[in-house]
Amino acid sequence: MFTGLYPIRNGLFINHTEIRKGTKTIVEFLAPLGYELIRAGKEHVSPRNMIKWNYEFNSVKNNDNSGSTIPIEEIDQYLKNVANKNFCLFITSSLPHGPYPKDSKYSFDDITVHPFQQNKRIKSTLGYFDNIDNKNQELSKVLALIEKYKLKNNTVFIYSTDHGNGNRAKYTVYDAGLNVPFLVRWPGHIKPARTDAMISFVDVLPTFIDIAGGKAVTGLDGSSFKKVLFNKAQKHNKAVFGVATNQGIWKCKVFPQRSIRTEKYKLIVSFNTLDKLNKDKAVNGQNTHPFLLIGALQYKDIPELQLFDINKDPHELKNLATDPDYQAVITQLKDKLAKWMKDQNDFLVFGGPIPFLKTKHPLDQNSKLNQVPDHLINTIKNYTDPHSITKQK
Repeated sequence: MFTGLYPIRNGLFINHTEIRKGTKTIVEFLAPLGYELIRAGKEHVSPRNMIKWNYEFNSVKNNDNSGSTIPIEEIDQYLKNVANKNFCLFITSSLPHGPYPKDSKYSFDDITVHPFQQNKRIKSTLGYFDNIDNKNQELSKVLALIEKYKLKNNTVFIYSTDHGNGNRAKYTVYDAGLNVPFLVRWPGHIKPARTDAMISFVDVLPTFIDIAGGKAVTGLDGSSFKKVLFNKAQKHNKAVFGVATNQGIWKCKVFPQRSIRTEKYKLIVSFNTLDKLNKDKAVNGQNTHPFLLIGALQYKDIPELQLFDINKDPHELKNLATDPDYQAVITQLKDKLAKWMKDQNDFLVFGGPIPFLKTKHPLDQNSKLNQVPDHLINTIKNYTDPHSITKQK
């Protein structure tokens, strides 16, 4: 959203890593068009000085150790003095991320459980739904400020969020993680409507530039969906893509995934599955590296290819990858995905090696995120610097 680039190109394809040096951000695109740029709330981009905001208002810690809230008073003061300035304000809530309230007002019977979700996990995190309520209260306060300072009719207001809290959401490329809410309000300019046009967060920056009167920027992965907002186009992207790395997160396992989604189909490719390792061993006769095997065993039930008919199967429950009737679809989507990965300078290629990436949480060392068998501690001799193998175009 801040760069108009997918994670492979901007460098943020591993959790808790740094944006690639030289990457241009939204400040550098909108400031020349006369806009002040403000971040109010959570910042999850490193290094912190990479995005040179005009103003930064940090989240407010709650006194009861229940997390933090958006800095509504500082937002109020900024909007109070905004006068006739052009501004782009990102209000970045920490909610509904944990910590969760220990005593939830919800019971399990209050919750709609999707067919792919684990009942046990939902029961243990009912406070997540309290945090959704808290986030809605934050949103109400922001909307009230827009009314208070009479900004409603000349302000593009966007609400979005990320993945939910489920076993198919965070750190995955299923639609439960990638298909997220995105609402735009611009009274007097756009009419209330729902669209099936596929957009991506990489399209947000080009759209802002377009709305602000700037010229289209070459070299970005996204493109403006302004025509969709004005109902002058019913379609946008023919395909959107997903990236999951998994090294450097909880449990620190080697299990990278890529996905391509069209209006009808979703193809997920997992590059280190148990069936793939067994096939590779049968072909070359070499023993599998222990950390590749550990990663594959962590996700032993996930096959190398998953194909879903999104229209008929929105929860992605029926894998069509082994159905003879869909092999032509798989070939077409794999070819498009492979081309996109090449254009992104991805460190993965079909049939190629999987590097052990240098992260803050090494695969072969014990940490709060990872427990390693004693005989494998400090056994990886060479980690690969992720930014050295994926250079921005």
